[in-house]
Amino acid sequence: MNFEELKYEYERLFKQAVISASSTEIQLVTNRIVTNKERYLKIQGKTNVPWYLVGIIHNLEASGNFACHLHNGDSLSGRTVQVPSGRPKKGNPPFTWEESAVDAIKYDGLHKWKDWSIPGILYCLEKYNGWGYRLYHPEVKSPYLWSGTSVYIKGKYVADGKFDSNAVSQQIGVAAILKELENRGEISATQTYRTATWIELFPSKKPVMAAWQGSEPEPVEVISSNSTKDLITFLKDHGSGARTFLIAQPTKPIPKLATRKFPEQNSQETEGNENFLSKVSNFPVTIRDAVKRQIDRLEKYVKVSNINLDTKTKFFSQRDNYTMPHRTCNSSANAMYLDWLLRVTGTGDGLETDDGYLKTVLQYADTIYHHAQTSAIKHYGFKTKWMTDEDLLFIEALIDCGFPVVVNILHRGPQSAPRGGHIILLIGRKEGQWIAHDPYGTLESGYSNTNGQFSRISESEFSNRWQGGYRILA
Repeated sequence: MNFEELKYEYERLFKQAVISASSTEIQLVTNRIVTNKERYLKIQGKTNVPWYLVGIIHNLEASGNFACHLHNGDSLSGRTVQVPSGRPKKGNPPFTWEESAVDAIKYDGLHKWKDWSIPGILYCLEKYNGWGYRLYHPEVKSPYLWSGTSVYIKGKYVADGKFDSNAVSQQIGVAAILKELENRGEISATQTYRTATWIELFPSKKPVMAAWQGSEPEPVEVISSNSTKDLITFLKDHGSGARTFLIAQPTKPIPKLATRKFPEQNSQETEGNENFLSKVSNFPVTIRDAVKRQIDRLEKYVKVSNINLDTKTKFFSQRDNYTMPHRTCNSSANAMYLDWLLRVTGTGDGLETDDGYLKTVLQYADTIYHHAQTSAIKHYGFKTKWMTDEDLLFIEALIDCGFPVVVNILHRGPQSAPRGGHIILLIGRKEGQWIAHDPYGTLESGYSNTNGQFSRISESEFSNRWQGGYRILA
């Protein structure tokens, strides 16, 4: 198979592909890869294969288990048994994961591949997995690449040489993981990856650091920042492959290419903001930036000296509403959110009850409509929007930072087949459970307990029942 002949097909399919895997599944996989970035960077330094591809292969071949061979998931306690068998040839078991990983990559020649653009990655990894689908079942796009996206529907090899046209791959494929990593800001799909072999510092008022590959005229990456955190991140990303560090001669021009943009350090940024953001320091940069935008938007409304995101949320039950008590969960949950906004910003004393807010909602449309809630909250002075992108990681970060979040769930039936439709307010999470103000009662009791204040929902049950919607500041 010739790369040049397939290049544009990969490019076209990747652009068309939409992640179809559940938010929980894709986040579980990408979290595992990002969490182990340091170990994957070590393999990158020894093989020149990008760290995230090492992580993707590790997930596909061994479910991310560091007790297994990267070749095929066999135990590191001995040489591989499945194809390719008898690896690594050198050394004696038990092997370290690093020994096995380097052997697997070099055995398949991945260390010799140079084009780490998206088409180059997809070609390289389809070749790594095998051309069986293209040769014998061209109607099926390789699930190794496309499972978990709209490009793949069904059909897979269920054993060596045995194809089942109705079998559906349960793995998250290469393209879906790449897209999620791109969404998080961990990689850029528009750039060709190159491994730096040396790093150069250009001293100045705002230091410039460049990562170079060999004698190539353009650097792999350039940053300009006076933030220690940014410089450390840069060195972590490139230091494993770079063997030399140099101070640039004063007469050498500073390179213009900049492939990463770091936010300017705002000298007026409050210490309080830093404290809030420190609570989400372990989240991907895209999530941290999104939380920062929410804090910035909240600050526009502030009438007090300092924001206190630890402000407690008030509980409103829908069951005592003046009208339609069994169908006004949306208004009661959003009233709790609005009450918090009013008090945390100092723009008001909060709401005594949710009845006044409900009357405002009904001036715009029925209580069940999210646009009516948006209009009602705006009536009180706050611009918000209802999101439907299923960004669970963003919600987790908002909650950890102190924001309450209105969400929609299926509150009837078992977890395996949930139904219904309900709105609650998430206010915290602890020990694998979400803490919520549920205006109708407690989910765990089947709503026989009508006091939903500080109710608990396990993370697994929430992921099965959540419909993907949530409200944030606009």
